[in-house]
Amino acid sequence: MKVSELPETLFCPTGSYVLDFITSGGIPKGKIIEFFGKPSSGKSSISLLIAKKFLEEGGKVLYFDLEKGLTKEYADKFKLNGNFEILYTDSGEDCLNTSLKQTNKVDLIIIDSVPFLLPQKDVDSLGQRARLVTKFLEKLVFKNDKTTFILLNQIRSNFQGQGGFFAAEESSNINALKHAAHLRLHFCQKDFIRKKGEKVGQRITVKVVKSKVGIPQLSGEVVYNFRLAQLEESEDILIISQVFELLEKVEGSYVVAETGEKINGRAIKGWIDKNKKDLKTKLDNLLKEYLKAVRNGSS
Repeated sequence: MKVSELPETLFCPTGSYVLDFITSGGIPKGKIIEFFGKPSSGKSSISLLIAKKFLEEGGKVLYFDLEKGLTKEYADKFKLNGNFEILYTDSGEDCLNTSLKQTNKVDLIIIDSVPFLLPQKDVDSLGQRARLVTKFLEKLVFKNDKTTFILLNQIRSNFQGQGGFFAAEESSNINALKHAAHLRLHFCQKDFIRKKGEKVGQRITVKVVKSKVGIPQLSGEVVYNFRLAQLEESEDILIISQVFELLEKVEGSYVVAETGEKINGRAIKGWIDKNKKDLKTKLDNLLKEYLKAVRNGSS
């Protein structure tokens, strides 16, 4: 096969300008993606938002809830349709064998999460788990050309060589997953959003640690709303507008590049809501041109 005959990578948009920007287009279809980070850093919630986007495109989604942490009340907030199926399995082998059987039959498979892929033979052995996942990935790489896989993984602390005082953070030690993944995203909770003392959301930093489909090492912030189970659109627009230089932050205010208008920081959300339609049109065009440049290697 010649280079010109290689298939073009297609993407499913995430619904966030920031995430689409740093991932060079969204979630690459038919590829292996790893989300990793500490517990409660937004991995499961973002994966469910992405599942919703696949469903909106008419796709079918399987969600392996190995942690059994997805409740009906929380899932209902995402408004997932009948093409979203939750599966529970008895062992890591059962989960991965079912995944292989469904490869190329469904559009997205989410495994939540890798540390809970407990081998039937030895549920306490990290080595057994690593061998299980490695064997699965070897088969998947050769078999799959349609289904997108998102594997959620946890960060662990490695005290080796740190003198016992500081721990280096890394995802679960399964090297095959790091090598096989086309896209690896590191999730980190930055802080909580509070209203009247109540936690109503969280600010999440997402960094592209590895990418075979775009530009690596880009990072960005999103704000996730707990009550609505969605990303805050105004925050997303505010951040990406600064990236594309539609807005410039000057001390505690923002300056509109096109008009020179200066807006107080506390009033910027109201200004964005008022001008949202025009801003989104401009951002859609700017993002489209940026992604085109990335594809052409001229970004």
